Amino acid sequence: MSAGQDAAERLATRRAFSGRRIEVDVDRVRLPNGHVAELEMIRHPGAAAIVPVHDGEVLLVRQYRHATGGWLLEVPAGTLTPGEAPASCAARELIEETGYRAGSLQPLGWVWSTPGFTDERIWLFLARGLTPARQQLDPDEVLSLERLPIHEVLDRAVRGEIHDGKSLAESQPSLTLAPLVDLLTRGEFDLVAVGRAVLADPDWGAKVAEGRLAQIRPYDKSADATLS
Repeated sequence: MSAGQDAAERLATRRAFSGRRIEVDVDRVRLPNGHVAELEMIRHPGAAAIVPVHDGEVLLVRQYRHATGGWLLEVPAGTLTPGEAPASCAARELIEETGYRAGSLQPLGWVWSTPGFTDERIWLFLARGLTPARQQLDPDEVLSLERLPIHEVLDRAVRGEIHDGKSLAESQPSLTLAPLVDLLTRGEFDLVAVGRAVLADPDWGAKVAEGRLAQIRPYDKSADATLS
């Protein structure tokens, strides 16, 4: 039996905990390989994370996280409220955490946050056309706003200095970082074009790591859209 072809069968479930934001279930499941197991699952409503770009800089937050015992440099993000669309959550959280309103939000897809034990999805967005608004932090949000040039965010990701998972999903060089810099600089963002850029230059990862961004081979918009 090949992995991924068949889904597990849930035989029973038990609610072990209900909190303000999450529930914890213990599921008894028959796995695709036929084995029966008990899995502890955190049920989460999902979240939205945003990369706000303004005047060639990325707006990040340095936030205290009790779970890590310290501070993390992150993209703004927050949990969806019941019935809230990811884009609405992104727009709301951007205002609340940074004090800026987005003129446009470009969807970047979504990721599983920690699929080993939670069903949380994080929807990712690029925010542009920022205008000042009123920051509205929750009492348990302890953070400060940091503005970094796009190339500095790249450099820190390459050097392993960004440890927040959702932030890496939006800025990890092994995914889209190298061509993304070029697209952001020119005020363009097109996931198909990003894919073309990666395919056009097999050495783009090394060029990012060595700071040779200007040498990345440009994409050709007239090329066949193999990724569309």
